[in-house]
Amino acid sequence: MTTDPFLLFPINPIDFYGIINPNLQNMLNNIPQFDFSALDDTIWNPKIDKITPDNVLDLEYNQKLELISDRRTSIEILERLADDEDIYVRLYLAQSNNSSENILRKLSQCWHGRISLAVSRNQNAPSDILIKFSELRPGNLTICLESICHPNFPIESLIKLADDEDDHIKAWVTRNPNTPSIALEKLSDDEDKYIRRWVARNPSTPSSTLEKLSSNHDDGTRMYVWMNPNTPLYILEKLSYDEDHGVRMYLVENPNVSREILERLSNETFWYVPEMMARNRNTPYYILEKLANHTNDHVRKS
Repeated sequence: MTTDPFLLFPINPIDFYGIINPNLQNMLNNIPQFDFSALDDTIWNPKIDKITPDNVLDLEYNQKLELISDRRTSIEILERLADDEDIYVRLYLAQSNNSSENILRKLSQCWHGRISLAVSRNQNAPSDILIKFSELRPGNLTICLESICHPNFPIESLIKLADDEDDHIKAWVTRNPNTPSIALEKLSDDEDKYIRRWVARNPSTPSSTLEKLSSNHDDGTRMYVWMNPNTPLYILEKLSYDEDHGVRMYLVENPNVSREILERLSNETFWYVPEMMARNRNTPYYILEKLANHTNDHVRKS
């Protein structure tokens, strides 16, 4: 029996940007991803009524996949398929949103890296399994981090992990959209800039924290504040005067930026700012007409 490579991966696979390193990415690309939507809902095996939990494991491989993908398949049959000896049948079952919490609990007990990763990404993943997966480190850091940023991960556990010593853990706590404001406020003062940047992007970050981060010494942190869809207009107004042209340049992409800000930034001497504005679909037409006559070729062509 070969050991799954996920269980042996020797280094931290994900950086603070949430980017998986190339070696692990190649490994992930080799995991079969079954497109359940490709199966036509109108196509159904006429012998389906004869399929039972007792004989479902005797079906052909493709028939099992069709059963997994169809919403009409009974829970009893899906639970039986969780015992299938074919690892890929169980993998597809772990990926399917038709799988119940009990089925995912059962699949998580096999401790196969690929299946565990699929369970950690399933929208029905139970919170108790996600907590168990979050303790799988350092050897299974990928599964651990995927579990932490899952929407079903318990809030009380997110608050606890905000004090974790591992920067990777804290970084992925900030990526969970359900992380409470009390944890995000604490992490906004973290010495690691990448953690502060993810706090700035989190939609649950309160306005008071975003205002504080908009004055952070790190240009990237201030830049991520404008990316937050909940950043108030008065903070966007403040950022429009930021000394860093990169902050001003990307600020114009925020859909909440006022026309007054866009009008002022359209007169920027640093041509990258109006060029980015010309590419933005939310820029008012009268400003686009003005930019069409800009002195810079890049702006006019945009």
